[in-house]
Amino acid sequence: MINNVEAALEIGAIGIVGIFIFMLIFYAAIKLILKLFPEKENKAE
Repeated sequence: MINNVEAALEIGAIGIVGIFIFMLIFYAAIKLILKLFPEKENKAE
């Protein structure tokens, strides 16, 4: 029974770490895109 709990905790930890790694990569990609393609200021008055 203990082995099942340990395996479940390990799988859960791997999943949580994977989600945080994905969020960091996604954040870095957004920052990179904003640097490469800055927002244009259109003032059509």
